[in-house]
Amino acid sequence: MSERALATIRRVLAVDPIEGADNIERLTIDGWQLVSQKGNFRPGDLCLYFEIDSVLPIRPEFEFLRSRCYVKRDWVEGFRIKTIKLRKQVSQGLALPPHEIFKGTFIADEGTDYTEALGVKKWDPPLDPQLRGKARGNFPHFIPKTDQARIQNVYKQYVYKYAEHTFEKTLKLNGSSMTVYVVDPMDSEDDEMEIHVCSRNLELDIENNKDNAFVATALRYSRFFTMPGRKLAFQGELMGPGIQGNREGLDRHEFYIFDIFDIERNRYLLPQERIELFATLSIWGFAVPQHVPILEAECKVLAYNLNSIIEDANSCISIVHPVGEGYVYKSNTDPDVSFKVISNKYLLKEE
Repeated sequence: MSERALATIRRVLAVDPIEGADNIERLTIDGWQLVSQKGNFRPGDLCLYFEIDSVLPIRPEFEFLRSRCYVKRDWVEGFRIKTIKLRKQVSQGLALPPHEIFKGTFIADEGTDYTEALGVKKWDPPLDPQLRGKARGNFPHFIPKTDQARIQNVYKQYVYKYAEHTFEKTLKLNGSSMTVYVVDPMDSEDDEMEIHVCSRNLELDIENNKDNAFVATALRYSRFFTMPGRKLAFQGELMGPGIQGNREGLDRHEFYIFDIFDIERNRYLLPQERIELFATLSIWGFAVPQHVPILEAECKVLAYNLNSIIEDANSCISIVHPVGEGYVYKSNTDPDVSFKVISNKYLLKEE
């Protein structure tokens, strides 16, 4: 199964006119709004929806995208779907009538994922050479990868289930996903806690990567990670020179932690548990990594409608950059409930 469902069957919830536009109209699909050719859909119709960050393959059915969306890199070629603005409307994604892609009789349930079947890839630029390093193996199967759901995909479900939950609100930082995990001496050949360092998809070979940015940064804070005497995975963003344009203007690489996963209990620490552990480790006097900025410890974000939540993210500012990427919300009572809200202002500027 694809790591992220980029091409799915969804239902069109609303079709609205766009002032001054004769040939296009605005669709609402789940929490997403996008511009589509007029007359393609009516409310209630099923569509094949491609999310932003999708790269569609070179196929005759997608050639109409070539003039606006074609991309070719060493690692991918196709038609990239991203956030755009048409007639003052923010448009996120692409909706097509399923019968235009699937010839003959079309039968599929709402929610069916066609990402792999259609060869759709995620726009995922490769790491800078200074970050790649030599791999020890794949990312460990017993630790979840860091990838929060977007609010547009979960709002309809979450607003009914978790409206009364309070959430921690943190700043979403634009770096490179990094995980540092430790095992205790009984699981290690050494007498001391052993550090393991991972990029988004790989575990790195520490001994042969001392100059690698992930490894060097993790080793700088090695005592912090090994002090608890527990099997924990610290997850966050590696930030600094050569990473995503270094939007925060850092002089050296830094690790901004946003989650701690308890490997033995197979769950994330709740926000308060994470904060308390981070504070405990920080008083010992050795080097301490960063924690992502916490903007609110408790907020009932799902008490607001979706447009208000997104509009709030549009005014986000980052640590030093005037246009922030957005916010991440984590439930204070359920470690499995979280989502991100990406600023449209950021998406339009960066993409």
